[in-house]
Amino acid sequence: MKSVEEVAGSVQFGGSEGRIKDETEFPYAHVMVGGTFDRFHAGHRALLDKAFATGAVVDIGVSSDEFLASRNKTLRERIQSYEVRIAQIQEYLMQNGWLKRGFLTSLNYVFAPSALDAGIQGIVITPDSIEGAEFINQQRLAIGSPPLELIVIDFVSDESGAVISSTRDVYKRQSGPQCEKPIISHTTKHL
Repeated sequence: MKSVEEVAGSVQFGGSEGRIKDETEFPYAHVMVGGTFDRFHAGHRALLDKAFATGAVVDIGVSSDEFLASRNKTLRERIQSYEVRIAQIQEYLMQNGWLKRGFLTSLNYVFAPSALDAGIQGIVITPDSIEGAEFINQQRLAIGSPPLELIVIDFVSDESGAVISSTRDVYKRQSGPQCEKPIISHTTKHL
């Protein structure tokens, strides 16, 4: 698994030893979160905030460009490149002092292989990702790993009360404010 610095092409700060001062201050030693993370917004920040509040170590799966293309992702041509999305996450982690606790992995399938790691204890998700997280737990049980604790956060709404969504915002820019397309949250869509 690669650290945030390795994935983003920066200098690596070091291995896992010594990166956590006291794991007992977190409910879980190791949690995960995943999604597209397009046009990094308040919903993404809330997801990462919860992940880093609950896990001493956090795996962050980010949908690769190839995976999005293979899934015929809505407005795929408008989604920022993997490199841009990774850089935005890295910047947020740096601002919060989380670089040494966060590890990025490229999602090339509906979940990262690390999701089956018995050492990962929880997954931070939004309500639209519960079904996907339950699928991961079925896969974990099939190989003898304990199920992940589902840590579900509420959607984040904008000032009008609408769920913040990269896809909805792209539709709005493309079609105007009367856009009738559905709201689709990218935050953990592929888990």
